[in-house]
Amino acid sequence: MRNLDRQGETPVCYCSVCGGELYDGEAWNEQEGTAVCSSCLPRKEPIEELRKESNMNHTNQPIYRRGSRKCYQIRVALMLLQRYRDGERLTGGERTIARLMQANLTEKELEYLTCYYIQGMTHRQIARCLRRSASTVSKGVMRAERKFWAFGELVEG
Repeated sequence: MRNLDRQGETPVCYCSVCGGELYDGEAWNEQEGTAVCSSCLPRKEPIEELRKESNMNHTNQPIYRRGSRKCYQIRVALMLLQRYRDGERLTGGERTIARLMQANLTEKELEYLTCYYIQGMTHRQIARCLRRSASTVSKGVMRAERKFWAFGELVEG
């Protein structure tokens, strides 16, 4: 049986869609000179549109524990909130999502989620940037995610 703990190994490359680490011996596809893991192949189109909108860098992105679908929903909701705050006209459903986020999440929690999901920073990077401990950031991200998922599935993905 092969050891699945790859903490000491160096990844061969990163998935250009989700930013996941790809190791020697794993299967992935190359498309247009970039690597795409097998789980991201069917979802490449919508996530690429999201990446263009948010200017994300996928070479050093943390691996999200809830999976790419949940990650996508949080990113879309954060971008809707930003568009709402910028005064853009949103549809009724989009406006509802933005208002729910603004009413239920604190500014600090929104800042943690934005750094983590939009900018692709790790908890340690966020902690250094905001001068907090990594533990505080981790707990803040988890608390914000818990509040976010209390709304239910908001964004079709």
